[in-house]
Amino acid sequence: MSPRDSVTSAPEKKRTRSRQNPTPDNERAKAYQARKRETHKELKVFIRVEV
Repeated sequence: MSPRDSVTSAPEKKRTRSRQNPTPDNERAKAYQARKRETHKELKVFIRVEV
């Protein structure tokens, strides 16, 4: 293929990114926690300061 052939070939279409509004941080965090709960057990613990 000569350099001239590459110039005359059809250009590739550009990929366009989604123009949707980004997901708010709190919604992303809730979705992450929901996915995590499917495979993990939640545990809330209070530990004394002396320990």
